[in-house]
Amino acid sequence: MTIDEELDALRKSALGCSLVAFGDARTRLVLRSSHEKAYHREYLDELCIQAANCFELLDAASQADNDSVQERSCEAVVLTASNIRMFVRAEDGGPDFLCCVCDFPCISEKLMTTAHKTLGRIADSC
Repeated sequence: MTIDEELDALRKSALGCSLVAFGDARTRLVLRSSHEKAYHREYLDELCIQAANCFELLDAASQADNDSVQERSCEAVVLTASNIRMFVRAEDGGPDFLCCVCDFPCISEKLMTTAHKTLGRIADSC
């Protein structure tokens, strides 16, 4: 599957998921996205900044707890007034991430697992 097909499949796998974005937290760019409606570039940029900030905070907390970043957290969830934003990255803490923007009842362990698998396939194809 192409990256676009992977993102479409992930978005369609979760009821209420309106956007899936693949990005690079280091450069803070959304590289590809799948969505039901058009989103402004500024919104996608906001998601990148939020992903980068979440992962930086998780790394800092992990380092404070363990004096090393051996066990990186690779998932973050942000609740807003209108949606839930789920961010996942590879376990090695690389800059690639996926963001799923969903309605409130849809975030689940299954979606997180599927997102991790999708990110792995995308990373392998790049």
